[in-house]
Amino acid sequence: MSKFATALLTALLGGFSALFPVVTHGAIPDRFSSLDPDPGGQGSLGLLLEIDQDLIPAFRAGPRDRVSAGFQGRWMVADRVLFEARWPMIMDLHPDGHRETGPGDLELGTTLRLPIAEGLRTAARDAGRQGPSFGLGWRVKLPNAADEGELGSDETDVTVHAVAAGDLGPLRGWAGGGLAILGDPGKLAAQDDIVFLQAGLAWSAPAERSPWLPALSASGGVALPSAANPTRAGLDAGLAWGQRWRVALGAGAGLTAASPTALFSLGIEHRFGLDAPGNGTQDQR
Repeated sequence: MSKFATALLTALLGGFSALFPVVTHGAIPDRFSSLDPDPGGQGSLGLLLEIDQDLIPAFRAGPRDRVSAGFQGRWMVADRVLFEARWPMIMDLHPDGHRETGPGDLELGTTLRLPIAEGLRTAARDAGRQGPSFGLGWRVKLPNAADEGELGSDETDVTVHAVAAGDLGPLRGWAGGGLAILGDPGKLAAQDDIVFLQAGLAWSAPAERSPWLPALSASGGVALPSAANPTRAGLDAGLAWGQRWRVALGAGAGLTAASPTALFSLGIEHRFGLDAPGNGTQDQR
């Protein structure tokens, strides 16, 4: 059995059987789950398995294959406030065969949907769509992962972002960008500021007519070069089946030397508080 197949099997058995509290998308946001400030319904809770080939974390020079499994959740904690949480179990397999395993960094974040174009939103929802959404948000990565084995950086990283989403005919589109403020683990009190941009599209058939037709999504992003980190960019695509219970498959590829060569994901989640207009057009990564 290859080293990569062994890593995958270990993650499936260790990560899912232990239900270890979901998977972080990394300190540098060169790949994205949907930041749509209107996710449809009241939120979701699920498990996610993610595999990155040739991943190079921030401030590191050497690649490694990373397998992570854990939980992720999204909740509308107020009328226009979305809260997110992610926490993974990580296994890194280095080119020399060395393996590091342990819990990853906990990520928390919120997105505030701005009270803009509420009349257009109401009209769109009456017509069975979601309507326009505009949001501002932040995310923080806490330094709880072990930094000795490079599972974490032992630094608190923060990202701030702005995003807009809307209906494009039968599609749901979103675009945004922001700033990642990363602490440098090799230099006390030093930081690296990274500008990132992102966009995505999603499509889903009406649930009452085609309940088993998968929802489709595609997204991409770029983290611009900074003082301590090179350009990172990637593209992702996904398929998702189901409404209240959803199974999602994802795959992607890096577009620059510092980005993962390939990535794969498998997730299952329960969504709650769904209504007719919000039958799940968001990206499920």
